[in-house]
Amino acid sequence: MVPGGGKLDGVLDPEPFDLDRGSGAIATFAHPTQSVEQAPPHQSAILDQALANLIPPLVAKAKAGAPIAVLVNGFMFRPQEALVESYHDADNPHQRIFHFLAGNPSNETRHHSTGWPAHLGFAADDQGGGGLVVPFGWYSWPGFLPTLLNEGRLHYRAAYGYADESSWPFVAALDALARVIAGIPKIKATPIDIVCHSLGSALVIRALSRMAKYNLPVLGRIGRVIIMGGSEYTSEARLTNGRLLATANTNGWDVGTGPMVYNLGSRENSVLDLMAENLAPRPSAPAPRLSATMASKRRSASRAGSICSSTAANSPSGCSRTGR
Repeated sequence: MVPGGGKLDGVLDPEPFDLDRGSGAIATFAHPTQSVEQAPPHQSAILDQALANLIPPLVAKAKAGAPIAVLVNGFMFRPQEALVESYHDADNPHQRIFHFLAGNPSNETRHHSTGWPAHLGFAADDQGGGGLVVPFGWYSWPGFLPTLLNEGRLHYRAAYGYADESSWPFVAALDALARVIAGIPKIKATPIDIVCHSLGSALVIRALSRMAKYNLPVLGRIGRVIIMGGSEYTSEARLTNGRLLATANTNGWDVGTGPMVYNLGSRENSVLDLMAENLAPRPSAPAPRLSATMASKRRSASRAGSICSSTAANSPSGCSRTGR
């Protein structure tokens, strides 16, 4: 997903989507005039048709309840970039981290090129025997000098803004995926798990927040949300947490419905933590506090689950469990 479409860093948009080839541009998501939340959810007949063609063959051998995971990259990736000879040198997340290769562990650690799917238990070309994994790549590496010269802002600040803009197309992609899965008996009831890293957490947290704000049905299909080295402000996470709990209460969700969020932090991400705390745009106002009534329900309602917390300044302290 590339915000705004058109030409970025001298790279043209890909060719129009080809159903037979299974690749190409599906739609362009223009910059909203005011805010992401005021833009309507984007639905694309091409996206629906593409997933309807691509997904069923990928899960032909899936067992009932086989896991479904959507992967979201973090900072410093360009999904519009062409593939290169070595995945260690790729800027495209689909080649660099969304692969099934098993290379030298120390070399992959040095290049940050470890393949996620295989380490999560998914296998290539097994037709869904181990489940379905769907990568969502978004543009998060605008470049230091081009951003500074052309936009007058730091590259991390620009990427943080792109995470916000990309959250709405991410919701649209999840919604389309959920509708396709609903038509496949073996996995129609399987929750959609989400795994993200670093700045990808800002995209995912805001997507969850907007799904809850508009009470979109797809939110009820989300299962575990695994955040690795989250890079989002506590206030945004708390806002999302409140919206998730309110939605669970409004819909009368029982345990087993809606997202359960895990935030995993380590010293490995300390450099990006420092960058996030000092370079990302500060929230303009503190997140609204929950009302006394909602706070009481949060403590007592079993269907709303539990709350976890973190002391990191830029990590999602309002980890919400609204079910599973």
